[in-house]
Amino acid sequence: MLRAAFWRFAHKRYQIRKPMFLLELLGLLWSGFWGLLCAAALVIDPTQLVRSIPFLFVWIGIPLGITIAYRRIRREREKGDDALYRKRLSVEPGRLD
Repeated sequence: MLRAAFWRFAHKRYQIRKPMFLLELLGLLWSGFWGLLCAAALVIDPTQLVRSIPFLFVWIGIPLGITIAYRRIRREREKGDDALYRKRLSVEPGRLD
């Protein structure tokens, strides 16, 4: 059900316009930078792991998840003009193929 909602959103939003590669690159750089910084901080003081979990989730996990979803949309769209529409139809529930 979530897969169908994801591809329905992707089709509605990106059927006409192209996803920007720079936005994807920015998300990867953001998550990579903060991930390395947090890893270095945890090496210095590993007792702070429990306190840093919300920070890691909000500051690294959410942008990284959005970036990965954005990349999936961009890679699917590269397959052709109607690729998002075909993907949307292939994951719709109740479809008999």
